[in-house]
Amino acid sequence: MTITLVVLGSGVEVGPVFDTALRFAQLTSSDLEAVFEPRASGVDSHVQARLEEAGVPIRLLKGRGARALGNAVSDPEVLAAVVAAEKVGSRQYPVRPIVRSLLERTQKPVVLVPPDVKTPEAFQHLLIPLDGTESSSRAVMDQLLPLCTKPVELTVLHVFTESTLPTMLDRPARDLEILGKEFLRRHLPHVRHIEFRLGPIGRRVCEVATQQGCDLVVLSWSQNTAPGRALVIREVLNSTSLPVLLLPIP
Repeated sequence: MTITLVVLGSGVEVGPVFDTALRFAQLTSSDLEAVFEPRASGVDSHVQARLEEAGVPIRLLKGRGARALGNAVSDPEVLAAVVAAEKVGSRQYPVRPIVRSLLERTQKPVVLVPPDVKTPEAFQHLLIPLDGTESSSRAVMDQLLPLCTKPVELTVLHVFTESTLPTMLDRPARDLEILGKEFLRRHLPHVRHIEFRLGPIGRRVCEVATQQGCDLVVLSWSQNTAPGRALVIREVLNSTSLPVLLLPIP
């Protein structure tokens, strides 16, 4: 048995987070369980009623603080966690301290749910921004593909910046098509479609997600939250209204 663990807490709007977790559990063919943050002040009666109505059990934490939540997510039965995000500005991580601690330490995939999330009926079209490195591509191959037990459409996106844009494109349309095929052959050979964009990476990720009708953004990251690191992660999380699946790079 595998479990998707939805993390609820004080001040968290339960509906969007719960609905997203339910869809993710369907995508991964896992059971859904709920856990409340160690500092959450009890279980709201309306929340408990909804969980009971959906047949979702509540998993009790052992211990206190961030370590208790981390231990719950690290349980071998837990496949992934779903947590709420916040809008706080591009220079900060849009999560509560206890969730940030979890993101920095867990080796499990985590879905972050923005407060204005647009929860789809099902996760069917995933946007995968890649920077072209072996580590980011490997995270998708090793972690994302085994998660998806239902048919999904995958769109790969590579955003060029002024410093990474190829300088010699005789025929841009033709040359980018060739470049795209080579990119996929090297990094994700089973994916057929790639989008190229130029500009701020986080902004272009949000634009393509909207244009392509995607319902989940997938990002790999090194879990380094030091100043100046993971800027794309922060920008995307503070810009998109889609759930964002974070895959830790080992």
